Parts: sequence; C-alpha cells; structure tokens
Amino acid sequence: MKKLTTIMLLIFSVTSLGRESEFSINFGLIMKNDLGEPIAFKPTKEIPLHEKKEGTLYGLVVTKKDEVPFTLGAIHIFPEDTQGKKAKMMSKAMNVMTRGAIFLRTNEEDIAGEYVIEVYLNNIHTDTIAYSLVKP
Repeated sequence: MKKLTTIMLLIFSVTSLGRESEFSINFGLIMKNDLGEPIAFKPTKEIPLHEKKEGTLYGLVVTKKDEVPFTLGAIHIFPEDTQGKKAKMMSKAMNVMTRGAIFLRTNEEDIAGEYVIEVYLNNIHTDTIAYSLVKP
C-alpha cells in the first residue's frame, strides 16, 4: 500500500508541474488614464483601499499558452471579523479560451487587512494569492 501511495503522489506531482507551466497568473492594479479607461497592469500585492471618488480596480489575469478552453474560478477569503471568523465567497466559474480575468473594485465598506484569493483552473486549486488592502 505504501508503494502505491508513493506512486500516486509522484504521478500527481508530475501532472501538477505540467499544469503550472500551461498557465501564467498575474495579480495587481489596473491603471487608468484621465478618461477612466484601463491602459496598463501594475503587478503588486498592496492595493490602496479607496482612491479619489471611485474604488481601486484590481485583480488577476490568467493566460494559457494554447487555445484549449479552460475554466477559471476563485474563492475570496476576507480578513477576520471582530469574532475571529473569516468570511469566504466563491466567484462564479467562467469558461475561457486564452485569457481570463477576475477584477475587483474597492469601495468605502472595505477594510484594511490581509485578503486571499484561491485560484481554480479546471476546478483544481492551482494558486493562492495573498494581498493587502491598505490605506492610501
């Protein structure tokens, strides 16, 4: 039984390595011009809570090297509340061809703290992104 378990773990590890090289996952801020149009992506793990009169736009972009469709989903984990509990929210999974994104916008109800996004590609937990919402 031990030998079978070891073999299964090795197979899983090799499969996981292949899957990781298929996808590129980037997280950061969406930069906008004076007209409010998105023009650039700035990789960062520190997101300003609320800038000017509108929220800060941020998120992740997943790019696949080939054109085989994939499913992109996420679970968002929020900071602990006053009772020490962490809230979680699952985003709706989407079918994507080459590039997909999950964008979020801060608002005045958000609190500073540590947040986490668990990224699921083809219903498999592929990456965990820890980031902070910080006061500007």
